[in-house]
This record gives sequence, structure tokens and C-alpha cells, in this order.
Amino acid sequence: MLKKEKDMDRYNKFNSLLAQINRSINRIKNREASKLGIKSFAISTIYILFVYGQICAKDIVKISGEDKSIISKALNYLKKIEFIEHNVAQEKKYGALISLTDSGRLIGSKILNKINQTIAKAGSDFNDDSRESFYNSLELISDNLEKLVNI
Repeated sequence: MLKKEKDMDRYNKFNSLLAQINRSINRIKNREASKLGIKSFAISTIYILFVYGQICAKDIVKISGEDKSIISKALNYLKKIEFIEHNVAQEKKYGALISLTDSGRLIGSKILNKINQTIAKAGSDFNDDSRESFYNSLELISDNLEKLVNI
């Protein structure tokens, strides 16, 4: 096989595997959100709020890696269905501390359990060392791609 063909195969494999992983995650999110009676775009925000307890929108954006607009949409939705509350003293949008209400925490607990189950099943063929190596490799690839984006 020529180098050009190897590079093309590597690119196609990398690109298609990432796309398939993303599609699978989105399908799981959609299915589980439907079961919980919520919108799937809010799953990550609920999860982060459940894990961190109280956090501002800016930090949710940073932790999630999502666009600010997606997090804003999720927060507006979660406020509308009364799953979140803002620190009244800090009503400034992105600086205000946000936390889940009791109903939000109930759903957050279910989301956390489902995420833990999904991650365990998806990575069940890895031992601890290979899992750590895999995540380190993904992080390096992500960092390198981010550098290329910012050139």
C-alpha cells in the first residue's frame, strides 16, 4: 500500500469512527432524554450541575466543551421547567451561580447513573492502563487539532 493510501485510510478510519461515536452518543442521549421527559440538549448541563453542585454558566461552557449558545439554550430550558435556580444576589447571566432544584437533582441522579452504566459498558474491554492510554491519546489529538484550528 502506498503512503498516500495509508494516510487516506487513516483519515477515513479516524473521521468515520469519531462520527460513529458521536452519533451513538447522541442516540443514547435522545433515547434517555425521551425516557426522562426532557430535551436531549440539556443532558450535559444537568450532569455538570449535578456533579459540581453550584457553578456559573461560563464554567459549564468550559467543562462541557459545548458552544455558549447551546449552554444558554439548555439553561433557559432548564429554568423554564424549573430544574435550576440562580443565586439571586448574582443575577448577571454568566457570572451567576446556578444549581439544580430538587426535581433537577432527581433527574441529575438518573443521568449520572445512566452515564456511568454507559461508560462502563462502552469501555468494558479496556483494562485500567489501556483506558488511561486511550484517554491520554484522545486528549493529545484534541489538543493538537485545537492548535491547528487556532493557527
